[in-house]
Amino acid sequence: MKKITLTIMLVALVIFFSASGVLAESSRRHNPENFLNISFFINPFGIGCMHHVSDNFYATGHMDYRSSTSDLEFQAGAAYLIPKKIFIFRFYGGAGFQLSRNDGYQYPYLSVGSKFWVLLWEIIHPLKSHEKPQYRFGFSLKF
Repeated sequence: MKKITLTIMLVALVIFFSASGVLAESSRRHNPENFLNISFFINPFGIGCMHHVSDNFYATGHMDYRSSTSDLEFQAGAAYLIPKKIFIFRFYGGAGFQLSRNDGYQYPYLSVGSKFWVLLWEIIHPLKSHEKPQYRFGFSLKF
């Protein structure tokens, strides 16, 4: 029940912040169409893409290889890029589903991350009991 409530609250926050003029001094600058994310500093090695859908919403896809279990994990979801920089960081939050090649499990996840220049960090919290959060740190290239 807590997972459903948390997911509903996240969706409500995304809808609230996507309304025009909610944030003070919101700039109407052009967002990049795509981000290519490559993470390899922290296990697992992964590659992903964020594709611009509308205003500050992005469709996300990511693929991670876990060498400890020889498993390939796929993630698909959506992210909201906060339109204002906080200090020098661009924060975003999102949600989606994760699928494992070997085990075939599928469960939702929440993610929070930040972009700075060409660097990326991200925390992925699976909404499944007894699952540990996953971390990403790497490069994010916009094109």
